Amino acid sequence: MSKNKLEIDMPSDLFLLLRETEESFKEKVRLWTSIKLFEEKKLSLEQAAEFAGYSKTAFIEKAIEGKG
Repeated sequence: MSKNKLEIDMPSDLFLLLRETEESFKEKVRLWTSIKLFEEKKLSLEQAAEFAGYSKTAFIEKAIEGKG
């Protein structure tokens, strides 16, 4: 699969305020986005899991954790 890169401008102190590294924040954004697209039926379970970088089982577990 080919990939595109998406860049988002954010305040420079955001990661400090969130107590996140840039990489951990990127991972969360990919997960949140894939969950939302799955909920809206724009991605299949397999597509959403792949986009988030998880197996289908791990994706389901992460999605359930986020709902708790």
